[in-house]
Amino acid sequence: MVQGYDERGGPHIFTVDNPGKCEYYDKIGFWAIGSGQHQAVASLFLTEYDRFKPLEECVARVLAAKLAAESASGVGKKTWLMVHRKTALSKTIFASMPLQAAFRKKWEVLPRFPVDMLPEIKKEIDAAAKDHDEEVRQEQSPNLPGPSSAGTVQ
Repeated sequence: MVQGYDERGGPHIFTVDNPGKCEYYDKIGFWAIGSGQHQAVASLFLTEYDRFKPLEECVARVLAAKLAAESASGVGKKTWLMVHRKTALSKTIFASMPLQAAFRKKWEVLPRFPVDMLPEIKKEIDAAAKDHDEEVRQEQSPNLPGPSSAGTVQ
């Protein structure tokens, strides 16, 4: 499975099967591969995944899809999540173990989309994005003082 952005910033997702057959999933905006593919894709459809919804909702739906996929043989319990941004640098956001455990606990009880977890997910995403934005700023302007040194003379 391949995901990325074109030169205009448009997102694309596709798979390549033997012998080089491409399947595109740009219109639905998601896909899954592997032994848990059917469960994950079904979960994304059932929870009405939409890439235009707030990021925390998308992350929650992807986490729910991952948990659904765990019912398939060969899908482990460990999870990491990568959020790609249009910027040159993508930020890897790891869903913390406490967040995953809380999400799993609520997911195991119907309904399997814990809406009340959205504020916690948003908080982690915002913190990761803030760190990422600072890293990008430092990389683009390594000699400029950071926000903490504003108003000081160097």
